[in-house]
Amino acid sequence: MLARKYSRKNVSPQKIMIKSMAKSGLSLLDGAWRMEKDRHHEKVYVVFDRDALTNAELSQCQKLAKQYHFQILFSCINFEVWILLHFEYFETSYTPAQLVKKLSGKNFFATDYQKFKGQPYDAFLLNRVGVAMKNATLLARTNQNWLQSNPYTNLHHYLPEIFSVSKF
Repeated sequence: MLARKYSRKNVSPQKIMIKSMAKSGLSLLDGAWRMEKDRHHEKVYVVFDRDALTNAELSQCQKLAKQYHFQILFSCINFEVWILLHFEYFETSYTPAQLVKKLSGKNFFATDYQKFKGQPYDAFLLNRVGVAMKNATLLARTNQNWLQSNPYTNLHHYLPEIFSVSKF
């Protein structure tokens, strides 16, 4: 979605490659390393959720990412935290099922979000990225520890760098 909005026509000609790997944590970092080791990209960002990962596993991910010079973009409990921040600020700790139910509501996607996931989000989120950035910045003031905080996201820290823009 953002790659289309902040494309070469709109922003600097930065190359962005997105590869979904259906992995998480250490297996995702290892898979990204195998894919990246011969390509030598200037920056590599690995995006995943907490899901069922333990603090010990996340600490290992942090060490491995540092070793590989990768940046982890992370949301806790899952990516839907970042999605919900497009609509409202919150500090409530939700379960994944609670987030799906909330996002299915009439003030959000107004459809079964679980079935909607994976569809284009543009109509719902494209003009709300600035709101999400503001809300994530507010959340980061109190929820700073990615191992302990729920909710948590750090996507807002890296989107300006990835897309070479400062205003969303």
